[in-house]
Amino acid sequence: MQLYQNSLAYFSAHPMLNSIAHAAGGFGLAVLLQHYLKGDAFVSPWFGWACIVVSILIHVHSFMKK
Repeated sequence: MQLYQNSLAYFSAHPMLNSIAHAAGGFGLAVLLQHYLKGDAFVSPWFGWACIVVSILIHVHSFMKK
């Protein structure tokens, strides 16, 4: 529960980073779903994976801050 509280406090203090993390994750997920389900993504799936990794790294960073 402490990690969750750390994340909430960090994202409350940094709303722009919160928006970037969730927008990157959502966009990356959309690209990957379009590529793997339909097969004709408008950008490379590597870009989708990169967006997912950026989102995960920002979340891990928020969990580790005190």
